[in-house]
Amino acid sequence: MPITSRSFVRWNSFLFAIGLLALVVLIGATFWLIARTSDYADAALTARQVRADIADLKSLVQDAESSQRGFLLTANDSYLGPFELARQEIPSKLDSFRVYVTQEPALAEGMAALSTRINAKLDELSNTVALARAGRTQEALAIVDGGAGQKLMDEARDLFDTLIDGADRRFASSIAAQQDSANALNWVALAATGVILVVVGSAAWIVLNYTRDLASARVEIETLNTGLEEKVRERTVELGRANDEIQRFAYIVTHDLRAPLVNIMGFTSELETSIAPIKELVTGLEEEGREIGEAKLIVAED
Repeated sequence: MPITSRSFVRWNSFLFAIGLLALVVLIGATFWLIARTSDYADAALTARQVRADIADLKSLVQDAESSQRGFLLTANDSYLGPFELARQEIPSKLDSFRVYVTQEPALAEGMAALSTRINAKLDELSNTVALARAGRTQEALAIVDGGAGQKLMDEARDLFDTLIDGADRRFASSIAAQQDSANALNWVALAATGVILVVVGSAAWIVLNYTRDLASARVEIETLNTGLEEKVRERTVELGRANDEIQRFAYIVTHDLRAPLVNIMGFTSELETSIAPIKELVTGLEEEGREIGEAKLIVAED
């Protein structure tokens, strides 16, 4: 079926709209998926940082406990280096977790319980170290043997492990979601590319068919023009022949009518010449008639 100019414009406009829509969807989906990927990356980074800080905090608490045990057994102040370092860094570590809690509300309960245990453990460690320094080592060892510090440390370890496992799960979930977003972006880009290729292919097919129809129409017009010129020449020749026939007929008619017309004109001239004496005779008769009438009138009156 030939493609008309109207259908050509209509189909190209339709395909252009589809291509533009696919491009807009691709751009919108790209920005949205990039934003989601960025959010997942931030979540993964936060989970990893939380895990690292929890592990560091756990190590500091364990170092503080080991340092306390060594000092109580040896009464050597050199064992208190890790303990003093832990006492300085643990509060700042706990403060940093308050920032994480605002980003990860799920951490709130666990971090609150852990902070309580750690502060209680630090108080227990500080108390025993202070007693040992004051020469009351047996009292300090009695507190350690009471098991309260061991219970706090066991509870803290459980909370550490729970928080680390949660951070690992959030990290793995964020990485998986980030990968899903990347895969979705690839599929959206592939689908949009396919739609655009179909649109471009369809537009090219329509243009090629329209161009082919134009070329075919041009050939037909040229063929018709050639035949028309031939017909015009033939018709011109026929009209020339008819004109010649008409001129010959007019000449014949003119020639055939000329002699009778000349004869009629001669007859008319002769008729006019012969009528002149008759007119004079009629005029004389009319005068004689008037004279006779007048004479009759006179006789009648007499």
